Amino acid sequence: MTMRNYILVLLTLIGCGGGGGGSKAKSDLTAVGTPIGKIEGNQVRVIVGFSKPMVAKDGVDKPLAAVPITITPDFGGEAKWTDESTLVVVPTKSLPVSTKFSASVPGTTKALDGTTLGSAHKFEFFTERLNGVVEMVGPSKTHATKDQVVKIAFNHEVAWESVEKNCGFDGGGKHVGIKLAPDSNTGPAKSYTVVPAGELALASDWAASCKL
Repeated sequence: MTMRNYILVLLTLIGCGGGGGGSKAKSDLTAVGTPIGKIEGNQVRVIVGFSKPMVAKDGVDKPLAAVPITITPDFGGEAKWTDESTLVVVPTKSLPVSTKFSASVPGTTKALDGTTLGSAHKFEFFTERLNGVVEMVGPSKTHATKDQVVKIAFNHEVAWESVEKNCGFDGGGKHVGIKLAPDSNTGPAKSYTVVPAGELALASDWAASCKL
């Protein structure tokens, strides 16, 4: 009897016919926002770069009717696409010092291919802290007169109303406000020359300070 060996060959068909292949899943949309952290001065551009085209070429360099991201506190803002995937927002208001801003790109933001962020992209930045120096004007830097002249200088312009409200002389459990010296400007300014709004008691320890 002749023995015959039968070899069973299993063939795996790849990509044959119309079933089972499906379409490749679209990659996720991502975003990166700047600036992050401390910014110098009070000029800033908020830039959000996306991983995919967001607008057609005819939508580039045209002002948008509304800013498509949220920035808190609000600083106004004019927005436009500088290319198909980069959004730039420029403030229309001066940025206050010592202020933190929070920016959020909505999770529903959609690219041209229909993909969305899925979850909001958030980032924060803050302006420079307000600093000041108080200096006595006159021959003595340690002994004040009852109507002592003082120079107050800041690293940013400050409105006089804010200086008047938050600066003064303290001593012996008493607070004495300030008023502009005759030769001082009225601001907003980086420095003011001031005098006590009332007489300072002599033979007492006084400290001039600002709490802005």
